Amino acid sequence: MANSTDAKKIIRNVGTDKFNIVTGHLASTGANTCVIIIAFFKENNKIFIEHRNDFSDNLNKINMKICLTYVASHIHKLNEPKATISSVYILGGVKKESDIEDKQSLIEKLIKENDVHDLSPYGEMIKNIKLVNAVMNLHTDLPETAGECGISVVINRNRNLTQINLAQYCSNLSEGLAESLIGVMILNPISENIYFAIGNNASNNQGTQAQLYQSNSIAHFQTSMLHVKATELFDDDATNLIKHVTVMEQDVEDSSDDEAMDFGDEFYDP
Repeated sequence: MANSTDAKKIIRNVGTDKFNIVTGHLASTGANTCVIIIAFFKENNKIFIEHRNDFSDNLNKINMKICLTYVASHIHKLNEPKATISSVYILGGVKKESDIEDKQSLIEKLIKENDVHDLSPYGEMIKNIKLVNAVMNLHTDLPETAGECGISVVINRNRNLTQINLAQYCSNLSEGLAESLIGVMILNPISENIYFAIGNNASNNQGTQAQLYQSNSIAHFQTSMLHVKATELFDDDATNLIKHVTVMEQDVEDSSDDEAMDFGDEFYDP
């Protein structure tokens, strides 16, 4: 994440395997294999975020539905007074070539098979999923030497504006490197416009395993953005977009939000 300032951090940070709902701003950081689920509502300006690393070891369509049913129950629990879900976004996760079925493909299958007449919390949530990118981070077998990517999101919502601000970073602790910015994205759920820019350090990435992984991660980020018809920005527009997202990150708390709720016991099909 971008370097913080000395100013008081005011945006709550939903930690791993936690969820919360607030009005105004909410964030979640450091999602590698995890996914970050975001939900908005029609009747108010509340933001729901769940940062989920807890998935069944036996990842299949049945267990993915069970998992999303737990997510829907968390939204339902905190959605008081009850408001109608307007949109849901699922971001993060790892792209691994050896996966026969990954989180992305399983969620897409469940969306296609959803019963439009299902009025349960799960039914309401899944029919309002607008975007799924659950393979946003490129997998590596050598995270200690090549590094690994993770995303952070910061949500800004008021009467006039709703924005999902996302940044992807590559970290490599073994070589003592600071986090390198891969790219940033801004998504407007109302207009459905998506803009992205590649990080300023995206050059000369060849040679070492770390540099190769970073170069491949940049290409993967760009491909994933173009796949959802995002518009790439360049030059001053790109610089301004990067500044906007990274400046917002400076207001995010370093530690997990104390008010965020932990998951209860979850049970999956063996």
